Amino acid sequence: MVQPESNIRLFQGTAPDIQEFFEEYGLEALEAYTSTRLFHATHSAFLGEIAAKGLRDDAEIINTADLDFMADIFERGGWAEDLGDKERFEHYITGKGYGPEQDSRGLFILSVLEGRGINPEALLDTSSYGTPERAVFFVQNLNQITKRETVAKATRQTAADLRDFYVDGLTHESPAIILLEVDPLAPEIINNRLHYIDTYRSLNPQDRLEALKFANSDEVNIPGSIPSEHLAVADAKQVDVARLKERLLQSEPGINFFRSQ
Repeated sequence: MVQPESNIRLFQGTAPDIQEFFEEYGLEALEAYTSTRLFHATHSAFLGEIAAKGLRDDAEIINTADLDFMADIFERGGWAEDLGDKERFEHYITGKGYGPEQDSRGLFILSVLEGRGINPEALLDTSSYGTPERAVFFVQNLNQITKRETVAKATRQTAADLRDFYVDGLTHESPAIILLEVDPLAPEIINNRLHYIDTYRSLNPQDRLEALKFANSDEVNIPGSIPSEHLAVADAKQVDVARLKERLLQSEPGINFFRSQ
């Protein structure tokens, strides 16, 4: 991670007004902002993709063709007629955000605020065994398709084959949850979190420092991608394969898009 220096030069790509802000307010302001550590828990199966292409909202998810396969069944089978279900399907399965523009739902990054008594390692126990939510829902709903007699037998078999493919990919070769620490100075992070940097200028010095400390204190949602050079492995934990399989294949998924009609 980049350490603050007396001659502050943030990463190339940082918004000019943010660079100017920290040049003006100095190391104390920068240290306040970086006092909140950021993490993303992922599954070891996705590390190669992340190392090659960075951390993206689609780096940990299914192939586009497989998404299209499920979306086609969802539409043709009539499940998309409920507009609420259609919106949830696009959010949880295809990865679109809520709202009229339906941009990517983005990356969700967890924060640990200095002095708040939360250990980063605790994140390993609350992260779906390192399997991203969209991947879990995708596999669970593939499993539901295999049970729907209104779906053609050949389609159900394809769904079963895909389900087994993804379950195997997430449970073979001693999988682990990998805790990645994300540099808060990465342009993709700092430009997003300090987008309204001028609001900090209007605060008195103490309130400004407190506000900077809390700039990343809630769940961070990043719409773009984070290059691998701004990521570092902070910890790892072996996956309980039996529990993960049980969750992927549970009879009643958290969100079931292919309920009996």
